[in-house]
Amino acid sequence: MRIILNHLIFFLVITHTLHSQCTGDYYLTTQGQVDSFLINNPGCINEVEGLLSINGEDITDLSALLGIRKIHNLSIRQKNIKTLDGLDSLQYIFALGIYHDDITKELEDASALGQLDTIVNLSFYFNDHIQDLEFLKDLKFINRIDIREDGYLRGFNNSFQSYKGVHPRIVIFNNKFENDFSELVNASTDSIRSIGFSGGKNFSFKGMEGVEFIGAFSPVGLEDFSLEGLKNVKSIDVLRFRKNDFSTVDLTYKWDSLKQVKYLQFTELEGLDSLSKLFDHPITVTNNFQIEDNEDLVSVAPLLMADAPMDSLIWYTSGSFDYKVLIENNPDLEICDGYLLCRALQLYPDSVQVLDNGLLCNKDYLLENLLDNCDAILSEGNIITANDIVVYPNPSSASVIIATDVTIDEIEWITASGREVDIVKSISDTYNTSALSSGVYFLKIRSGDDVIIKRWVKM
Repeated sequence: MRIILNHLIFFLVITHTLHSQCTGDYYLTTQGQVDSFLINNPGCINEVEGLLSINGEDITDLSALLGIRKIHNLSIRQKNIKTLDGLDSLQYIFALGIYHDDITKELEDASALGQLDTIVNLSFYFNDHIQDLEFLKDLKFINRIDIREDGYLRGFNNSFQSYKGVHPRIVIFNNKFENDFSELVNASTDSIRSIGFSGGKNFSFKGMEGVEFIGAFSPVGLEDFSLEGLKNVKSIDVLRFRKNDFSTVDLTYKWDSLKQVKYLQFTELEGLDSLSKLFDHPITVTNNFQIEDNEDLVSVAPLLMADAPMDSLIWYTSGSFDYKVLIENNPDLEICDGYLLCRALQLYPDSVQVLDNGLLCNKDYLLENLLDNCDAILSEGNIITANDIVVYPNPSSASVIIATDVTIDEIEWITASGREVDIVKSISDTYNTSALSSGVYFLKIRSGDDVIIKRWVKM
């Protein structure tokens, strides 16, 4: 009798254990499957340890799911659901995805998720009915957001922070509403794994004042944005600006503290004439950089004042990237000689590509005509910079003033075609330019072992 009783107890324990577990993935594609889910899987009332996917044309009501407290991965793709009532008991979701591509555009009310205190990964598509995240105002923790379409980043209760040593991530697509991060980022967050934008406008980074490190900063096609909030960022692994229009960008704020970038890419930008608009001090690029196809770019001076990239290449482009230094197809970039390029040409000339830029910014010219300048720039002692010498008015016609506190030993005046012309110094720092033809000129200014080239336009 005892043996039979022990077997019965063992059987009941095993049966209870099996029914209390809710592992594996569940795909609910009909309303009937939703209605019977907890009846058939009573153990899921505590936690769904795998994926719970809700995706079916006739699903309109989630109320039969009431009572579930934890779900590892919840995916909702259903165009006929108007409310999430039935998910009111949820307190924790590791990965929540509420999507539409003509799918959940009909969703009108997500307030049932208001009891959640933790979402590790959130993917949410705004629609015409839901354009903020106020229903998450009691959230205590979130680590990754992927937000798409027009909406406001309101309702996060500053819950954005690291999770088990993993820095938080931000991805935002096609959002044209005016936004910042003041309600998202937790004050304790000093590192962000990545910030990615694709399309959109009207963003500032206010709320990120405590961030000192960013793994990847990659805005693509972003307009009307501001760098406000990023003044304390000291290091970025990957910094990529691509296809951004800077003509309407608020350039009041810069990367004031940025010192080091591993990989830097500025490609297909409009309205940006100088990198000094983003940072006005030398930036060390440790691995490689790409400055390509920027139609308005005139100056890359902050980069050229730093040392050359010395670490191994970072493969962060869609195709092969064979150069540590690539400056190509920037038609208005007339001048690019500086400490960085001189150093790079000395150390690894085959890994330097400077091509199809303005007159004096090409590899052949640098190698053939400016090697002596490179030697001077690389010489020991204090290196003067372009900021130490001011040429004004620029443009001008009859005369120009060259103002500086450094001693000028020699000035060569070079036309856009590379021909040297003679200029007479009249009084003090003023030079008579009345005899010159209109056009672009380059002033090659020597002070001791240092050489600076300034661009000047004769009207």
